Amino acid sequence: MPLVEVNKLKIYYEGRTAPVKAGRQRREFVHAVDGVSDRIAVMYLGKIVELAGTKELLAHLCHPYTKALFSAIPMLTQNDHSGRIILEGEIPSALRPPSGCRFHTRCAYRMAKCSEAEPTLREIGSGHLVSCYLY
Repeated sequence: MPLVEVNKLKIYYEGRTAPVKAGRQRREFVHAVDGVSDRIAVMYLGKIVELAGTKELLAHLCHPYTKALFSAIPMLTQNDHSGRIILEGEIPSALRPPSGCRFHTRCAYRMAKCSEAEPTLREIGSGHLVSCYLY
């Protein structure tokens, strides 16, 4: 997605003043993203952690970072953070990323092997790829 399109989506949500139902707002976001992209790649510290068709990814968020990222979409009001995933810890340096999975230092589901070896992108569904030992 070109940077210009990302900025348009950002402006679209920053311009909203009236609260709306969460389902409606998510549908509007999905419609806006679907209009500019057939596939979405979610990256963390320069590595793709999840890749899928737009509708597939938005219907089945799998990687813990993807879930946290999309939980940050505004819901009922700006003050309603129910369901929001708050990541703990500091963001690692992109110049000196941690060993193993780059997200393991902030992941609530980390296992010992997450810090030892970087997971590869694996297909978990039709064209849906995830880089996580949970799958």
